Amino acid sequence: MWSFLPVVSVCLLAFAGANPASATPVQTPYSSSPPANPLNDIAKRLAQGVSKGATQDAATYTFAPTGGRLALDTLVDSLGEGDEQKKAIRTLLTEGFKAFENAAKEEGKANDVAAAFTFFIATHYSLSTGKTVSDAGGDALYKQVRGLFAAPEMKSITDADKQRFWETCVGMSVFTLGIAQAATDADTKSSLKKVAAASFESLMNVPVASVKITDKGIEVAGAPKADAVGSTANLSYAVPDGWTETKEDGGVLLNRTVKTDKGELVVNVMLMLGAAQSGNPNELCQTFYKKQLLPQLPADEVRSNTPLREMVTDVYRRSVGNGLRCYMTGNYWTRRVQLDYFGTSQEWHIYYVESGAKWVPVMVSMTGENGRDSRNVLLNGGERYDWLEEVLLGLKGTPSGKPLFTLAEVVGDFTTSSSAVGPMLYSTVTGGSVGMNAVSSSSKLDIKPTGAFLYQIGAATTYAGSGTRFQSQKDTGKVTITQDKWGAFLVRNGKDRTSRNRIVSASVLPDGRRMFATVGESDKPTLSFIWNSTERWITPENE
Repeated sequence: MWSFLPVVSVCLLAFAGANPASATPVQTPYSSSPPANPLNDIAKRLAQGVSKGATQDAATYTFAPTGGRLALDTLVDSLGEGDEQKKAIRTLLTEGFKAFENAAKEEGKANDVAAAFTFFIATHYSLSTGKTVSDAGGDALYKQVRGLFAAPEMKSITDADKQRFWETCVGMSVFTLGIAQAATDADTKSSLKKVAAASFESLMNVPVASVKITDKGIEVAGAPKADAVGSTANLSYAVPDGWTETKEDGGVLLNRTVKTDKGELVVNVMLMLGAAQSGNPNELCQTFYKKQLLPQLPADEVRSNTPLREMVTDVYRRSVGNGLRCYMTGNYWTRRVQLDYFGTSQEWHIYYVESGAKWVPVMVSMTGENGRDSRNVLLNGGERYDWLEEVLLGLKGTPSGKPLFTLAEVVGDFTTSSSAVGPMLYSTVTGGSVGMNAVSSSSKLDIKPTGAFLYQIGAATTYAGSGTRFQSQKDTGKVTITQDKWGAFLVRNGKDRTSRNRIVSASVLPDGRRMFATVGESDKPTLSFIWNSTERWITPENE
């Protein structure tokens, strides 16, 4: 089946009899979005690398046909313009469906949505890249797709929806193959590649350029990959009181739901135990965020005047379980509908937890209707996050013994600044509360490779009706990094004072500058708190 020969032959004959040169829109990409179907969301998970190709009950990925075509009219209307063109496309798809059904039946894959989706992937991958999928590669891909369709929600998918998905996959593939047969010049062939690539991305949710299909199946750049089929990480977990556990292909879902003053808050923790991988955890987090999380964020939502889809988030670090290093990132949005912040809130967290030399991805989502109490829980690190900590601190694995942060990551000449307005503010220079209109400060911290540091702060305090007062202060001493069960501290042992701040991030920014971030000494390094309370230290642009 994976050589496509029976279907290609039918495409060629159908188009030859329907005058494809005039009837088929080969010069411009068509609308490549598949019809709405609950199977579409499941199909897009293949790019996440969580399918392991285990043997599945055929009932989950096969269907009982209704006796007629369910998606044909929708496909014809979306792919063609004008009566002549639509007539040609209907002939093409009708004959293509029959050819695929016959080929699938001969291979024991009749009415098989996994076979149809495999055909879709292989067809559009080949036509957009020019690379042929081998029989071994097609068989391996088919096993991966069967594992994908072992998702628990497949049991609730109707035969009609399965048939529509089957017709969509086969129909879009047959149409693209038909264009390929009609493509005789450079412009048409170039248009074909764009059409094939757009169709591929419509169901896979990743660009075809990030995909490779070998004899071992499909690989997606940046997606979590297990070392072998069915392999799992050496990471154990506990199910705290009040949580429910659901074992899924490649992982475990832990869930907790609680009633609030305005509805329900739902916390889901997906432990992707079958997707342990090696690599730089900072890069793993960023790739997962960009490739897997961002496409799921509401396209019309903004935070601080920035669309969520365009936001860049830092990668933070902490410790979980029995001293395991953990890298984390994520995003959140809150739809506020009243002044007291009633409305819908959602958060997504991504964690990569070490287990020996590998990293296990953990995906967290939190959704709910916010009232006064639940908003405090959401933004101020309340009980809801104590629940999440029960799960994170209950993880047990093999610590690498490597430090969470090193001194080398904070060596350099860093600066930070802040400003505030109010009737009464605390002055870090005077050590007391004063009446004022505004205060702004700028701090410098120069840390040497030996740990020696020079700290300088300048503050400008504007008093109501009394002008502006400038103050400065400096200190010298030595920096050390210490750890507790939550993470690490940046400790400045100075001549005048000793300060401890929890260090939560250290990285190189896209413009080449270096950055590290801290929160207060007593703060827990939860993502919700870090998002609202982080102090960022950044090196100058000309460093």
